[in-house]
Amino acid sequence: MFVVFACVPNQGFQSPGCINNTFFLSGLTFRLVWTCLFFGPTLLICMVYCHIFHLLKNRALTLVSAEQRCQLSRNIKTVRTTALIVGTFVVGWGPAVVKFVLICEECLVPPSLISNTTNYAMGVAFNIMFCLKVFTDTFIYAVQLRDVRKALQVMWYKMMRRDDEDRRGGWGREGRGRSVSRFSHTASTRISLHSSR
Repeated sequence: MFVVFACVPNQGFQSPGCINNTFFLSGLTFRLVWTCLFFGPTLLICMVYCHIFHLLKNRALTLVSAEQRCQLSRNIKTVRTTALIVGTFVVGWGPAVVKFVLICEECLVPPSLISNTTNYAMGVAFNIMFCLKVFTDTFIYAVQLRDVRKALQVMWYKMMRRDDEDRRGGWGREGRGRSVSRFSHTASTRISLHSSR
């Protein structure tokens, strides 16, 4: 961005007081370059990941030992996680970049053809998509960690058990007392067995 604002004649930093920025606000060339900088690397990354998936799939046919298969499954999981992150990036930012290149004074759709309500709705939708992208990325990273997965399973199990208890009217004092006494009896039996050894 610094190079672009510094290199365009009579625009950006080369204009008096840096006030002339029509190439950025309404020019099509800058928007096309910006769009290519977004979609070009994204397309290249997608092609690289497709190639990696193809190589890993072919390699799976030649593996014999369990350790090699385990390592391969970990590699596939890592590549899949990164591919999901790239996918959320494209879905989160892609529509805003497409709007940026389509709507301007020199673009296919002049701003005068779009009402303020439509422009506002698109802005809200794109911001929501970006917020969902950030939330989804966090969730994707977290679910890949084994401890987080176990914690989520325990939380889900406790929530389901609590719902079942609420539907049945709760355990009652007697049921809870029995489960606690059974647990303490089992724990004390284990301790006595270990101490006798």
